[in-house]
Amino acid sequence: MKFQILLCLWMALLTATTIAFLQEGLRDQMVTYLRADEPFIEDGNRMHGMLDDLERIQIFCTRPSKLRLGNIFQTNRLHLQMSPGGAFRQYMADTVRSIYEAHRLATQSPDGKGLTKFDQKHKYIPLNAHVHTCYGINTEQRFALILEETSCDLERLVQFALGVALWFGAPFLANSLICLYCTAAALGAHVASICVIFVSLYASSQDLFREDVGSLRAYFKLVLEERPLVVALALVAGAWLFQCGCKKYEWLWSYEFAHKLHQRLLKALAYWLILAASDHKGFGWVCVCLIFPFPELWRLLRRLRAKCVLLRRRVLPPHVRLFLSEEEYQAQAAFETQQALAGMRDRLHQEPPTWQQMSQLHQPQKFANFLNGESHLAMRPNRCKVPVGHNTFGPGGHRQDLREPVEERCECCSIRNLLMSSSVWRVLPFQPSEASFSTIYRNSEYKDSEEQDYFS
Repeated sequence: MKFQILLCLWMALLTATTIAFLQEGLRDQMVTYLRADEPFIEDGNRMHGMLDDLERIQIFCTRPSKLRLGNIFQTNRLHLQMSPGGAFRQYMADTVRSIYEAHRLATQSPDGKGLTKFDQKHKYIPLNAHVHTCYGINTEQRFALILEETSCDLERLVQFALGVALWFGAPFLANSLICLYCTAAALGAHVASICVIFVSLYASSQDLFREDVGSLRAYFKLVLEERPLVVALALVAGAWLFQCGCKKYEWLWSYEFAHKLHQRLLKALAYWLILAASDHKGFGWVCVCLIFPFPELWRLLRRLRAKCVLLRRRVLPPHVRLFLSEEEYQAQAAFETQQALAGMRDRLHQEPPTWQQMSQLHQPQKFANFLNGESHLAMRPNRCKVPVGHNTFGPGGHRQDLREPVEERCECCSIRNLLMSSSVWRVLPFQPSEASFSTIYRNSEYKDSEEQDYFS
């Protein structure tokens, strides 16, 4: 008994599923796929006697275009021709099932419908070129439907180029006061156009105003076609009001944050222009993701790095660095000086100095003493010893105060500094030949100096 009940339930479920599938297939057979520039003409009274209210909807679909370089800025729209005053209901969705659901919920699409009392014969419904889109219409009037396809819309191309140029020029235009006025005028015109669209929606129909407002670009074109003078006056008034407000608060331009805010506004406007240039949303997001990280992400990373360093210093403070006292510093300097001098003596004993060093040596005797480890600050025997504070009279009878210099110029110190510099020791060793030497001056009275070798 239980088996028979389960079998009956399973057969009922299978029958219901089959009927729903057949109904869905019948509805799918009524779908018409439109081709570009091929008109479709339909008489509304031809099939209404045979079909119910749900099946009287005429559904037209368009296949998505594959993204290529030539159709990035493609624009599709439906051209609906109907006698003036004809009543119709239209629906827009991605699938056929969504069209029937919108018809059941009575959610019409306002695209293409007039926003004012002006009734037009030609209506244009914008479509997405890169997405599967279905359009459903329910009417008893005779109508004609044409799919218009523009592979490269000049308006979209100019919008994309303007967005890219604005993004690159934002750092340079941010400091221009004239550019600020132009930005304010453009922003005022845009706000005025939005206000005109909403006022037209509210004045045309309360039900239409409560529904999805759709594309602002399509609505703006409709309002511009129906009332061009009103739109022009609204745009001029919006631009004038924003420009006057900008001149009133011109004193804020002297602050740095006003320039940064202007640059951010230009960047945001550039991003919006790039995103809205193509119907393919992936293209706009890819472009924004490619150009966004360069200045913005780098600035964000630097700020995060500074915050991390500050937090690390607060959590793990650095060790206190101990400095040497004056006595310790002098002792350390003396020790390092003695080590350097000892190393230089050993190096000079192993490698004799070059002729460049010899040319700068004025007193070989002191240098020899230095090599032997003696002090190189010996007093000159013939140095003029003038008492400290000794007064003399110079030429002209003026009194002069001759004081002994605090420190005498030391040739050995200059030779030591020369030898200790890295630039001297990087010079390749020069081995002069005997032919390169020539006697320029010979002192016959001082012959012992020629035979004495101070560097042996």
